[in-house]
Amino acid sequence: DAYVFGYFNPEDGTNVYDGNLSYLPTTVDYTQGVYLVNEDWTGHRNSTVNFLSKDGTFVYDHVQNVGKTACYGTFYGNRFYAISKQNNGLKTDDAFGRITVCDANSTRIIKQIKEIAGKDGRSFCGIDEHKAYVSTSGGIYTLNLDELSVGSAVTNADGGTANLGECGNMVRLGNYVYAIEYNKNLHVIDCSTDRIVASIQAKVFSITMSKDGSLWVSTDKGIGRVNTETNKLETISLPEGINVPANSNGAWCPDGLCASMQNNVIYWTSVSWNILKVFKYDINKNEFAKVVDLSNDADKWKMYSASNLRIDPITDNLYVSLFKDYGVTDYAVRTYDNKGNKLNQYDLEQKNYWFPGMFVFPDTEDPIVGKMDDITVLQGKEAEVDLSTICTDADNFQAAIVKTVKSIADAEIATATVKNGKLVVKGLKAGSTTATIAFCSNGITTTTDVNINVSDATAISSTAAATNLHEVARYTVDGRRINQPQKGLNIVKFSDGSVKKVVVE
Repeated sequence: DAYVFGYFNPEDGTNVYDGNLSYLPTTVDYTQGVYLVNEDWTGHRNSTVNFLSKDGTFVYDHVQNVGKTACYGTFYGNRFYAISKQNNGLKTDDAFGRITVCDANSTRIIKQIKEIAGKDGRSFCGIDEHKAYVSTSGGIYTLNLDELSVGSAVTNADGGTANLGECGNMVRLGNYVYAIEYNKNLHVIDCSTDRIVASIQAKVFSITMSKDGSLWVSTDKGIGRVNTETNKLETISLPEGINVPANSNGAWCPDGLCASMQNNVIYWTSVSWNILKVFKYDINKNEFAKVVDLSNDADKWKMYSASNLRIDPITDNLYVSLFKDYGVTDYAVRTYDNKGNKLNQYDLEQKNYWFPGMFVFPDTEDPIVGKMDDITVLQGKEAEVDLSTICTDADNFQAAIVKTVKSIADAEIATATVKNGKLVVKGLKAGSTTATIAFCSNGITTTTDVNINVSDATAISSTAAATNLHEVARYTVDGRRINQPQKGLNIVKFSDGSVKKVVVE
């Protein structure tokens, strides 16, 4: 159903209906479309969020008063979070939120957090269902998602003050968050301690994750892949005709470095303002291409700011924000397919300067977890199980799903931990127990149980152990389970938890 939004009252946390229904369609499916966070017309209007439906209908000012110069938004854990640089409104007594929290289904404002330790807001990164990080103009702070309150700042490895400057985009991978200190460093933060455990010194501006779980950054030289094992940056040389990614150039925004969820491809825009071109890098093919070029656009459209580009996670279409010039109120949203063919253009009404900040696609799919096979391990030995095929989420990268051991029924029989996406089980004494494995995807957690059987090593000869070893599951190279051998490379899992690659002729 359609939802009505008016003025948000920060004193009692209510939305006051303003009586204006003229701009709202009768019924809107807010799961089918895209949200657009707007910095909006500073000094005249506070920041807003528009919604563009799949059929090209705009719902203007769908969420109002999300601070001042809002530029970042995301869905996480059945909520929508908008991050603004400032909280002050049109009058000196206005105080909206640097962090605005909405219900994901209705997008009604739940709470607005006025301050982030006095710093200007930048971006949001979810850690689990209870905690997130918020980057600011001076450091990174924890956000308690249960209480909706800002906590302490991320520290150095020894717990001392980190003295970070302006920080921007962040990505969680495994046990760590990789965070940009704008134009300075890429910091690696241990999520369990909120401490920086490593730093890569480079002029980095943004970071994104690709479908294969790799991390990519934009630099002053081009793009680079983060080696998460060595914490080093591997520079990728740009061929002639492929431009360096745009950056915020003094007025921070999330910028256009982003990734496809359907293909192992990353995209970026070039030149920080009056952007005309979009480029892509096909990681699997090691191929670069120019996808969009507005240099000869008949209507003289340009892309607004470095944050104007995002990829639809389902259709793989490109969404870009267009404008004519800074002195006019001509704005539009244009879509392209992943080869750069123009699909549609949707013009916004010319009632004010929108200064669009960021496209945000709704999180419409929950994680789905499958059944895990029993794990058999010898006493005093370890067994590993790859968790990458256990849980899937149609609108999230598999590598972005956080895996943890929630509990183990009898810790005297076995221990269980997750390391680099694998469940590591160690047998302590003969017996059986059960471990509960949690999978958190975009702030939504689901669990599954796995039975663990520990055998007494002294009672089983190596010959008998070898005799009892048998195949329990078989997968294709992309993680799809199969019931019989398939020509090519097969991934075979055995009863002792071991996994081997087998080539079938």
